Amino acid sequence: MDGLWFEDMVASSAVPEAMTESPSGASTRGSHQLSAVMTCELLWFYYYMAKVRPRGQRDNMVLGTLVHLFLAYHYAVRLPGGARPTWFAARPDLEAALIEDSEGRLDLVKEARDMYAAYCLNYAADPWTPVAVEEEFRATVGELDPGGPDPTLDDEVVSCRTDLVVEMNGLTWIVDHKTAAPDRRSGRLYAWNGCADWKLNLQVLQNLLILRKRMPERFVHSFSINRIKKERPFNGFERNTVDVPAMAYQIAPKLIREAVRRERDLRRRIEAGGDPVSNFGSCYGRFGPCSFFDLCTAHSEDQQNQLFSKLYVIQD
Repeated sequence: MDGLWFEDMVASSAVPEAMTESPSGASTRGSHQLSAVMTCELLWFYYYMAKVRPRGQRDNMVLGTLVHLFLAYHYAVRLPGGARPTWFAARPDLEAALIEDSEGRLDLVKEARDMYAAYCLNYAADPWTPVAVEEEFRATVGELDPGGPDPTLDDEVVSCRTDLVVEMNGLTWIVDHKTAAPDRRSGRLYAWNGCADWKLNLQVLQNLLILRKRMPERFVHSFSINRIKKERPFNGFERNTVDVPAMAYQIAPKLIREAVRRERDLRRRIEAGGDPVSNFGSCYGRFGPCSFFDLCTAHSEDQQNQLFSKLYVIQD
């Protein structure tokens, strides 16, 4: 790991002080970041410390971002009492946001717009009353895991950026929007599989833990997946509740504490001149190769440097 590009990234990396003022921004220290440090040190370093990104997103990622934008503005202007999210003042224009985040793919803007129109038609009588839209919530490790090992971690802050928090029938729900591919046989959304993909997802657990600390006046009931079919015809919409296992929920604060410890220790090691360690057991997952698969499969540092210059960029 002694290539020039790697040394430059170590020298220029920094911890973000605050989240991006955008409805499509990332959480400051969310579940994806903590999952990354538990999965592969090099993945965490590239993405969260050095801010390396592939040049150009895949079409499905751009489309998902655009659909999230439509839904963020949709619910932002429906907050009770004329309230607006904290990001709204800095980015009040939906059309400008769509152009900025589309990477020039106006065809995908049209797809997202048509998908959003179908969503509005399907939920013309929407039972959801928005409470918070694309807001970041924070808690300390000590709040989530009181009395845990290594009290020097207690003041470390973790976060979640919820797509949506809503009230329905007197209960508060955390909502995550998901664009989903259809079943090739039926053309509609796949049948909800009892939320197997989400029961042990750290995003679900961390969101619930933090929101229940930050909203003690509300009964934060559970986590809902707002599924939207992402291919024409746009006729697939489902809202499914995740059945969160009680034991996993109780263990999650310990997992968060351990992830924060690993992140702290890894950052210190790198800043002292050490290297992150690759975990080759996690290079290829259910959605294909890791974003940095090409770098890890290079045969030499020269080839790695060439690949980096061609395929990746450091985010400002």
